[in-house]
Amino acid sequence: MRSGVNEPCTQASRFCLCWLIICTLLISVACAVPQSRAAEKHYEQGIRLRKTGDLRGALREFQQAEKLAPKNANVYYELAKTLEDMGVWHDAAQAYQKSLELKPNEAVVHHGYGFVLEELGDMHGALQQHQEAVRLQPNNAVFLVPLGNIQEAVGKMEDARSSYERALQIKPDYSFALVNLGAWYDKQGNTKGAIDFFRQAVKADPSQDYARKRLAELEALRGQSAQPSNEPTGAISEPASVEKP
Repeated sequence: MRSGVNEPCTQASRFCLCWLIICTLLISVACAVPQSRAAEKHYEQGIRLRKTGDLRGALREFQQAEKLAPKNANVYYELAKTLEDMGVWHDAAQAYQKSLELKPNEAVVHHGYGFVLEELGDMHGALQQHQEAVRLQPNNAVFLVPLGNIQEAVGKMEDARSSYERALQIKPDYSFALVNLGAWYDKQGNTKGAIDFFRQAVKADPSQDYARKRLAELEALRGQSAQPSNEPTGAISEPASVEKP
């Protein structure tokens, strides 16, 4: 029968096809492993150089890692941080975007992306990124303070106060939250509240220069107002920004 005549040939063809597939897979794996190892070496070297302050060297290493591993979200994240440190904001934003395309639920990446968008003047975009970071890690006090900063910048003052207070509920001695909350009360003209939080900030972290200086100014101003005087006290200038975590 014709089926009997063709059967051995069919079996042989199937065997050859299977062997061809196996060989192709082995070759692919053999090529991929060295490439992956090479990407990892560039990635690790980039991290080492970035820690030593050699940003240009780190950038070259991360760019090489990107070429060898274009689907690695961590590579894009480190590349973004390096570009951010160099002040190359647009390229940093693109690298953060690529990292988030590959891993959209990384809170720390949203956090960093928010700072870059702020530098680019996209305050509403920055707000969205910081909100997403807090949504993904609601108990991270470090993410709540920058969210409060952006909320203040776009005029959401009560939301900002709530973010600072939430940060202090999580971490009561978090000096950056204390400083920002003190500054928040200061802007509202609430001297007592500002002094209280600035005192706590300085106690938690004596290196908080703005809190220490502003506290001294407010205490001096309150002391002057407690005593009748015909001399004008003068206006007290406020720094353009409060230190970020």
